[in-house]
Amino acid sequence: DFELAMQIVNRVGEENVLVKRHPRLTNNRFANSKVSVNSNFSIPWEVIVLNNEFSDKILFTITSGAVLTPRLVFDEPVFSVYMRDLLKGNLSAMYKKKEFRQFVGNYRKKYPNEIFIPKTEKGINFCVDAILKEMQIHEWKFKRT
Repeated sequence: DFELAMQIVNRVGEENVLVKRHPRLTNNRFANSKVSVNSNFSIPWEVIVLNNEFSDKILFTITSGAVLTPRLVFDEPVFSVYMRDLLKGNLSAMYKKKEFRQFVGNYRKKYPNEIFIPKTEKGINFCVDAILKEMQIHEWKFKRT
């Protein structure tokens, strides 16, 4: 997944990327790059979402449902890209569960312009372009009331 992340970094620029490491990962694979890494595991993701604006961000993940939190918890749109189909080798146990795949499928049906699942590495660029176009068309900047 590091190679995929760096592909995104090269596409959008390292100054536009923040990596949220999983709390159970002990090694920081981005230590030798200029990519910002959030390693503060004492703050739950939901609190980060509550205190930040994500409608103008693209959240990339392999299989995490956490990227959907802004929409599910706060009903705010969020663009997410699931890269699970690009990863070679074993997928996480969560993704193998039928219920998780159904959840993502149902979310995709309800919010088709917010979730992308590229099938090829070139598809990442297509997803980024499509999301940027969608942001421009709808001026997706929502403010909490």
